[in-house]
Amino acid sequence: MGETVGEGGTGTLRSLGELSSDVIRAMHDHSFRRQASEQEHTNPAMARANLANLDHTAPVPSDTQARLLLDTAFFGGLLEEEGRRATFTLAFVSPASVAEKSDLDALVFAKPLPLSPKRLAKLAPAAHPGATYVGVFPNAGGELEIWGLVHRGDRTFGVDLEIDPWFLRVRAHRPGTLSGHYIGGLLFLYTRGAVHFFQARYDLLGVLRERFRVGEDDGEVAQVICRLVRRLLDHGHGGALLIVTHGVSPKALRFHESYGPADQRCTMLRAAVRAYEDDLGGRGSTKQTPEKAVHERYRRERRYVDALGFVAQLTAVDGATVLDDELHLLGFGAIIVTTDAPDDIVVRVENVYTGGTETMRVSDFPGTRHRSAIQFCASQPDDTLGVALVASQDGQLSVFAKAPENRTVIALRSFELGLGI
Repeated sequence: MGETVGEGGTGTLRSLGELSSDVIRAMHDHSFRRQASEQEHTNPAMARANLANLDHTAPVPSDTQARLLLDTAFFGGLLEEEGRRATFTLAFVSPASVAEKSDLDALVFAKPLPLSPKRLAKLAPAAHPGATYVGVFPNAGGELEIWGLVHRGDRTFGVDLEIDPWFLRVRAHRPGTLSGHYIGGLLFLYTRGAVHFFQARYDLLGVLRERFRVGEDDGEVAQVICRLVRRLLDHGHGGALLIVTHGVSPKALRFHESYGPADQRCTMLRAAVRAYEDDLGGRGSTKQTPEKAVHERYRRERRYVDALGFVAQLTAVDGATVLDDELHLLGFGAIIVTTDAPDDIVVRVENVYTGGTETMRVSDFPGTRHRSAIQFCASQPDDTLGVALVASQDGQLSVFAKAPENRTVIALRSFELGLGI
């Protein structure tokens, strides 16, 4: 769960200077570094070796270096190059460390460049932020410079599984929004002037399964929903995804007369997931040569990924995309009918980063699309699902679900860009 830096456990405005100090403190406080330091009392030689290895593979910048790194990322993200806003990822790592890693390639520049927002914006079009990082490290005089590009490419395996590098990576997502990853996980999110630090990813998967009862009889269903959410946020249009109980007609919903399957439900996503699961579970054909087995596994994985992308893209159309809890697509462009919804709905809002909660009436909840989602959830019959995942165009995700209490809806807010899930 995320931890917000600030008084009273709520997000407070932080200057970039304060942020740099917080980031360094969080890096030094990472569990791997703490464990290595604690070994000093029991095994000093091993402690020194482990810390030396961390300093090489996951170095911590000085306060001055961290401030320049974050300043450059922040102001570089405000610039445009040829009419496009600069987006990029800075990697605080040495060329020597990259050269030792078999899963990374490097283009080391003939002459390093001084680190500045303008130079970074010029270079950004050559480096897709998710696949190629801008390598930054201090020179012999301790000054940060851009030494080259670190290319990682697509290093996923299975579906959406990925092992992240250990070195610090600072990504500029959009003006005013930075994230930092360190030792294979999300370290911080800085957005709207507030910073949130993370000890672990938010367990949306567990919340969907155990708290909201999504796929309680099939653990893969909630995993599929989480993967859909990431793609829903990636396309940047905003949208709504509704999850209902299989075989039960949802209330307060009017399907589009055309944007639905002719046979009432589309099995594309369900079939792709089941085929992939069968392959992982060894339930596929055993009469194939090794070459054909590898090809078949790749084909099933690609079918799964493509089906996820297909369904997620449907949410870009006005209205809601509707799935049942067996992963059948029931339609998209559906309209939530709010005329008969109760007007005294209580919304229990839970901030996923701070852990803070507040209660409000549905009429006071911001955003027409969000209020409609709340009314949809509250309108569903008892003992049926009523879950809505709503993304705004600026990349915020809210999750709504009917609570056990009568006319009460739980609202989880606000995942930024899917980070921390």
